[in-house]
Amino acid sequence: MRLSLLTLAISILGGALLVMPASAATAKEPDEADCRIYVAEVAKGTDRQNIPVPDYAKSNWATFIYNCYRKFPNLFPNSPSPTPPNTGSDCDKPFITFSPWHKGLRRSPHPACNILPDNFSTEAGFQRSVWIIILNIVSMLFGLIGYLALGFVIYGGYLYVLARGDPSRIAKGKQTVIRALTGLVICILASLISGAIVGIIAGAVGA
Repeated sequence: MRLSLLTLAISILGGALLVMPASAATAKEPDEADCRIYVAEVAKGTDRQNIPVPDYAKSNWATFIYNCYRKFPNLFPNSPSPTPPNTGSDCDKPFITFSPWHKGLRRSPHPACNILPDNFSTEAGFQRSVWIIILNIVSMLFGLIGYLALGFVIYGGYLYVLARGDPSRIAKGKQTVIRALTGLVICILASLISGAIVGIIAGAVGA
């Protein structure tokens, strides 16, 4: 009875952890000096990728420009207020708790959510985007395996409850639960770690 209650409790906890979304990385607030450099270089007609600003700005130009305007509007006296950038949250909605493979890539505003070419326009951006896609797929696979392990935990508890004192069936139920719990813990940790890495890579790179 104790094992069955423990199995139920761990199953509920494991399911909750599997559906828990990874926290999004917080974008770095721009410095006034960086914003001034950006405005001056744009006025000269300098290509964005050649503007000498930190990587966190180049990783998400829309957020950088919007935050510059919000914090230092005096630098943009003749410019209209920019539209708040797409945070990606509307484009990253999970399907049955599975995050999309493109989570963390820069995209056009919702509902289009088209992947922008600048994700792959530079060597650094290409490597960053490829790693994000790989980690998202790995996270999805671990999530799927975690659900299978959760099912085996419940199945093992079912075998134990219905053993009716049969030592062989009791042992089989215990072994199933222990092995499934081991796999479940590994999958939860791997999924959370890969999700956190995606958040870091997609966030303020070089901050």
